Amino acid sequence: MRIGILYYFTFLATAMLLSSCEFQCKLGAKSKDESTVEKLPAQKDGALVYNDIKVETHKVQLKKAWLMKEEGTRLAEGNFVDFPATVKLILELGEGWQLKGQRVFLGISEIITDEYENELLNEKDLFANNTAGFTEEDARIVGISASIKLNEDAAPTSFKVFFKVWDKNSEAYVEGSYSLFSK
Repeated sequence: MRIGILYYFTFLATAMLLSSCEFQCKLGAKSKDESTVEKLPAQKDGALVYNDIKVETHKVQLKKAWLMKEEGTRLAEGNFVDFPATVKLILELGEGWQLKGQRVFLGISEIITDEYENELLNEKDLFANNTAGFTEEDARIVGISASIKLNEDAAPTSFKVFFKVWDKNSEAYVEGSYSLFSK
């Protein structure tokens, strides 16, 4: 019986237009709904990459990457979001993580900047204190969520999200970025 591991991390940051940012991370089971969108995904080294996600891998296989709305549907291409809303990056991974005692030990970081490159959130390693690790199966699906809340009178704006997931027992990692735009 497979039990997914769910970690919630919430961090508040304030900046010019923002009242808060929130970060969550999940490893394990995929979302129930991966409905299709109009645009075909980009292909990068055999992986399907949606939502104009810029991604690089080293010694780990990326199968698929996409952005998902809070309710579990795929975010439409263009990445326009009605804030406040939670957007989750999903990375479906293959081979590459190294087992240590039948467990995988990952680090996950996320940085969110506004359109002026002001840093709103900088989480260096969400799993810095994790000594239990994850099952190999759970470490193949990584979800990293960010919730951005704008002030009611805020003008349309954009955000850039930078992420990195790495294996603490090898040189394997996947890193990249994506942009979000307010409606």
